Amino acid sequence: ARPCRRACSSGAASDLLSPLPCPAARIQADPSSRVLEGHAVNLTCRVSSGSPALLNFTWYRNGRQLAEASAASLAFQRVASADAGLYYCKATTDGTSRSSAAVSLDVLCECGAGNPGSCRSRDRSL
Repeated sequence: ARPCRRACSSGAASDLLSPLPCPAARIQADPSSRVLEGHAVNLTCRVSSGSPALLNFTWYRNGRQLAEASAASLAFQRVASADAGLYYCKATTDGTSRSSAAVSLDVLCECGAGNPGSCRSRDRSL
């Protein structure tokens, strides 16, 4: 079994041996991590089977915690360019936690006659 990291009351982190492997966390983007501005996208924090059912989730964008996001899924009904960034999730149970690898959410503008104002100079280089 791989040691899980647990935060001690002093704030220091220590390695504790866990009888079960730490649950592996990963992010699944649906339909994709590259999405057109204004479209919907869902990011789901998936935890390996065999992990405890009672998990708490914390989401981060560009290294900062998203206070309003504490569920397994992070849903964007109409994604905006401001939503682009590196996302990762942390699943926690009984004082142990496991973070996913970061996933880049790329928001692409849809250029055209019907939507000329949505293009930004940085998007023209794509």
